[in-house]
Parts: sequence; C-alpha cells; structure tokens
Amino acid sequence: MTTEKDKIIEEIKEFNKDNWNDVNFPNWIPIKFYKGIVEFWSCFDRTPKDYYNYLLEKVDLFKCKVTAKCLTGDKIVYGLYLPRYNNVGCVIPEIGEAEYSSEPDILSNEQKALQSQKQNETEFLEEVIRNMMLECIRYAGDDLTNSYKLVADRLELLKSIGEKEQ
Repeated sequence: MTTEKDKIIEEIKEFNKDNWNDVNFPNWIPIKFYKGIVEFWSCFDRTPKDYYNYLLEKVDLFKCKVTAKCLTGDKIVYGLYLPRYNNVGCVIPEIGEAEYSSEPDILSNEQKALQSQKQNETEFLEEVIRNMMLECIRYAGDDLTNSYKLVADRLELLKSIGEKEQ
C-alpha cells in the first residue's frame, strides 16, 4: 500500500539529478521560488542532488498544509510548505501570493487531523475554526476589524478547499 509519505518521496525524486536543466519542477511551485532554489543550491558546486538530500531530511514538511507567519511582517499564510534552505521555506497558498516563512515547528492541526482520521468532520472543522480565530486575534492584536477579516478570509479559504475535495 502506497502511503502519502511514499508519494511525497516519489515527487522529491525529481530533484535527484546532476543538472538543474534536467529537473522538472512541480507546477505547484511558483517560478520565483523555483529560481531562488536554483540560485541558492547552485552555489559552491552544489547540484539538485544536494537539494534532494535536504528535502529527504524535510520530507514531513514537503507539501504539508501549514499555517505559518511570514518572515516579513506579521502576515499569516495558509498553504503548502516548500522547504527552501536552512529553516526557511515558502508557503504556497491555493489563493493569493506565496510568501517566505520560517519552518513550522510542528505539522498544522489541519494536517494532524487529516492524517489521524480519528476525528469526524465536525470536530475537525470546529478545531480548525477555533485555532484560526485564536491565531488571527493573537496576530491582529487589539485591531478587531483585522482579526475578523483574517478569520473571514481563513473561513473562505477553508470552504473553498472543502469544495475542491468533494
């Protein structure tokens, strides 16, 4: 039986090559991030194989759904995580602009719930909404208008993700 981790490792194998010209970056990765990865991992005689080995160390984060704080400012983004180098990666949302972020410490609550499949859909959505609200209030501070806007944006994103999965 093929697991999600096996599928991710198969996707990562695309980087196990000697030359960047031979790598077919997955189309979910924006060009600006592709160029940054190639630039960073090309210096000091490094090859895609070096990036491949790095990704194998970060396999649990590669393409994981995360909620993360951007490196520039207090903006919070939700999307697929792409390890870039050291503890820096990119969060690539389904909607909106991709951003750089620090590496998430743990898998998001959404990912844990999906992986365990022990919670029913209602419990899962309640947990996601509760965490989103707390996160938005924490980062927006006393500005309740921004807090409510962040919550509304997250709920809209969650709704669109749910519609796509059906």
